[in-house]
Amino acid sequence: MSVLFISVVIAGFLTLTSTQNVPGNTRLVIVICIAGIVLINIVTVYLVIDLSKKNSVIKENEMLRMQQVYQSNYIENAKAQYEIIRKMRHDIKNNYIVIGSLIKSGNIDKATKYINDNIHNFTLFANVINTNNDVVNAVINYKSAIAQELEIEVSIITVLDFDGISDIDLCSLISNLFDNAIEACKKMNSNKHIDFSIKKDESVYYFSMKNTIGHSVLEGNPELNTTKKDKIIHGFGTKIINDIAKKYNGAFDYYEENGYFICSIILKNK
Repeated sequence: MSVLFISVVIAGFLTLTSTQNVPGNTRLVIVICIAGIVLINIVTVYLVIDLSKKNSVIKENEMLRMQQVYQSNYIENAKAQYEIIRKMRHDIKNNYIVIGSLIKSGNIDKATKYINDNIHNFTLFANVINTNNDVVNAVINYKSAIAQELEIEVSIITVLDFDGISDIDLCSLISNLFDNAIEACKKMNSNKHIDFSIKKDESVYYFSMKNTIGHSVLEGNPELNTTKKDKIIHGFGTKIINDIAKKYNGAFDYYEENGYFICSIILKNK
């Protein structure tokens, strides 16, 4: 816009200086030419601004498309991981039978050794959730397993049904919430805790993700811009959550309280 302003000023100056002592017809031609130059500048500036906006939209749409592809692939991978978890849960039940038999027969030492050899499997999948939605199960259980591997304590409360919310939106919302919380907890040396809940009141769903923080996140990054190098994959988490909230006529808010970073999302059943 500054270029346009300068060109108008120059054009005005040239008009004043060049039309002095010039016949009327010539003066008119000069004024028309200068006016044409100004008009061309105006059109050029407009086209540059418009092209810049379109390029920005195209770039953003492409990034969002890549994010959707990533989420679709993620759902399939998460489902596969969930099947593995379900099989391991079945194995754990068999392990309990073995332990019970060893204790019953008086082989306490063998039972203790068996428990110690398999303690990782017992604790890793102790809090597996099982709603009526396979996508929700897959995402939450997969992310919970990752968090527990990183020694992050995870607490989950959820409803069983998710009527009116698409699987892709549930996957995008929950996976982004967990990714952000896990990433924040990874930066802490101790007191790593994630508290995730989904509640429902009639046709309204309330999602809440709380994770412990060592210091204020919003103080240095109020817009929650990604700090990762791969901004195409990681740069739209907050925007995706906000877009999903808008899509379901809900709301998205985040704040800090008592050493926790809290994300709150409201979705209204369509």
